[in-house]
Amino acid sequence: MSISLYCTPTQLLLLSGNISGQKATIEEFRIIPLPGQAMINGVITDKDAMTRFLQEVMQQFGPYNQDAILVLESNNIRTKIMTLPRVRENKLLPFVQQDFGEISGSGDDIFDFTVLRPNPTEGGLEVLGIAAGKVLLQNYIDVFTAVGFKLKRIDVGSNALSKFAHFAPQLQSDSCILVHVDDVTLGITLFEQGFYRISQKYRLLNPPGTEERGREIISNISSMVQFQRSQRRNISIDAIHVLGVPSDAMPSFAEATRFLEIPLFTLSLDEQISLTGKAHFEQASFISSKYLYNLGAMMRK
Repeated sequence: MSISLYCTPTQLLLLSGNISGQKATIEEFRIIPLPGQAMINGVITDKDAMTRFLQEVMQQFGPYNQDAILVLESNNIRTKIMTLPRVRENKLLPFVQQDFGEISGSGDDIFDFTVLRPNPTEGGLEVLGIAAGKVLLQNYIDVFTAVGFKLKRIDVGSNALSKFAHFAPQLQSDSCILVHVDDVTLGITLFEQGFYRISQKYRLLNPPGTEERGREIISNISSMVQFQRSQRRNISIDAIHVLGVPSDAMPSFAEATRFLEIPLFTLSLDEQISLTGKAHFEQASFISSKYLYNLGAMMRK
């Protein structure tokens, strides 16, 4: 059983379960509101307050006292797709540092990477490079260690999404856009030929079910489509897959996106995700769009 933790600006999402291939068994999932002003833009601003709050909350559900994966998103974490020489993976880190402009690696950032695929046109390897501040990461490590978790890995949202493409069959071969909608956030991710290219996340300004929210979502989808077409890579988008939009709203949603001339589909994970343990006992409704980053972080390519 694995645990993944995903920090949003206002919530900590906890997911416990196992993923094997394209099947996930969910044992437990929880939404834990975070105290105001303890974290801003993915940066812990009051480590003591955050620790005390989570210690009190976890006493209600835990103790968990086990390894966990933490997923972070912050403007202070830099990600970049780069083409690097085709060398062994244990030789790639200096090239990642150099591409970020950090030659010596002795600054305030910690660097990591994920190999996405061989670059078919330019040669070399296509790599998702990651650079994050040491202090930012250490604050998270200190807080969650005090709460009872041992962080075996810290992941970032873009890498979790890149792995999610290997879980959802609809995303594996197509060039497509994944739209995932939550209560207050919209995520739009571009995959080309089954591989992650770029993602954007937006805070939705309008209430659910309103025409204004629909226009807001469609405007951002259109922007991603126009960005992809402007790249002139002779790759067309085959589909838009939507996660988190109610089924009764999909017909009007599809009609409103007809001008893009791209087929639109609901992305259902019901056959791939089963609820057991506490999740099954509570007969809770598992919202896959909300726990998308938790799921991706728990996957191995």
